[in-house]
Amino acid sequence: ILPHRVKLNAVTVSRDGASIITVTNDAVVRIWGVKQLQTKDHRLGHRGAVWSVAAAPQQPLVASGGTDGTVRIWQIDYGSNPLRPCQGDVRAVAHAPQKPRVAVASTQGITIWDSVRAVRVEHHERDYQVNDITFSPNGEQLIAACDHGVVEVFSRKDSSPSARDSQGWTTKTFHAHSRRVYSVDLDSAGRYLVTAGEDKMARIWDITHVPQERNVFRHTKRVLCARFSTDDRWLYTACEDHVVRSWDRVHGVVRWSYDGHDGPVNWLAISPDQSTLASASSDKTVRLWNTESEKSLRVLEGPSQQVWKVTFTADGRRVLAVVGDGSVHIWDTESGETLSVLRGHTAAAWGISMSPHGTSFVTGGDDQHIRLWGMRAESLWSP
Repeated sequence: ILPHRVKLNAVTVSRDGASIITVTNDAVVRIWGVKQLQTKDHRLGHRGAVWSVAAAPQQPLVASGGTDGTVRIWQIDYGSNPLRPCQGDVRAVAHAPQKPRVAVASTQGITIWDSVRAVRVEHHERDYQVNDITFSPNGEQLIAACDHGVVEVFSRKDSSPSARDSQGWTTKTFHAHSRRVYSVDLDSAGRYLVTAGEDKMARIWDITHVPQERNVFRHTKRVLCARFSTDDRWLYTACEDHVVRSWDRVHGVVRWSYDGHDGPVNWLAISPDQSTLASASSDKTVRLWNTESEKSLRVLEGPSQQVWKVTFTADGRRVLAVVGDGSVHIWDTESGETLSVLRGHTAAAWGISMSPHGTSFVTGGDDQHIRLWGMRAESLWSP
């Protein structure tokens, strides 16, 4: 018996007879091992109930059709697809909001990839490590957090063609911290930037023209991540002292302290509806918090090593995290149930980013590769 908690709509068997594939009303394609009689993997991408499924006769592929009006083609036996080599160990990845582009921050610079064709389109070499990267809401700017306190702002707006480099960017650099910068995040208007640093501070900058510091948030230990709330009213910080803090971004005072982790808090993510904050920690857990109180909603367990980064799916129903052993863990937000553990990286995974439409995600790590998960097979294999 293969148990399902929601209505089962269709089933098929893989070409080699080793897997059973089922589709259900919760938009998940499940792959079961015939011998183990348990789920081996999940495929996430449909936005509604999945009603039909069929296995290819000569390739390890399965097609699924759903009420979202799409037919999706999945590879059954992949660790992930595709795998692409990078220059240096990958520290962070970020999707562009409007174009099929993924920016990769590494120990050797910044690379931009076409996320549909999985080909590299730009590389900006640096002699220092880039720790985090993010696009502005309109995609016209790219912000990088670097070693030595450096922040780089790449821009394609308000500049003459003669001022741009060969790849269309103008670049300005400023020193945001006295030591390494761990994270960068922009508000919804793309005007204010928050940085988190090794110097035990988070700082807010106005980057409209020449970067101007607007506020400082002091901590007792290293600040590993800082994030604006979705409505830009609050600031959230993750600290080496095991505490997550919610700040009034204007007055610089702490609203709430989320104290529950048993190790440094490495990263933060906010759900699309802003009701839930996820924190990733070296204590091998992800915790979900209510953003309006100190209440811990649930603890997501399962990783065997430090959890470095965390993110939500576009609908907020799933939490994804990358772990020190290279694995990717996926949980159900409401129940806390582990839905899948994806393996493919051969060293620690540091970066994860969901696509704007929530149909795929990218990870990167110390194996000097990025992996693109959940993408359409016909796009990956086109010349």
